Amino acid sequence: FLDTPIDECIRRISGRGNDVELFEHKEFLQKVKENYERIFAELEEGVTLVRIDGLLPKEEIARQIREILFTE
Repeated sequence: FLDTPIDECIRRISGRGNDVELFEHKEFLQKVKENYERIFAELEEGVTLVRIDGLLPKEEIARQIREILFTE
């Protein structure tokens, strides 16, 4: 799970040139994140969940993903 703050998600989406209603989009993303957190809490036992800081450089994110996939 790439854990990225909502404001950073909005910044990245806006940087793609997508026209978004900032307030509505932020509310939607917050609900999505809350639902993920709820599901993760329910599945905590018996499921491996890996959180990666979405603010890390993309090279570091890729390195961590490779490490998880090929060593666990």
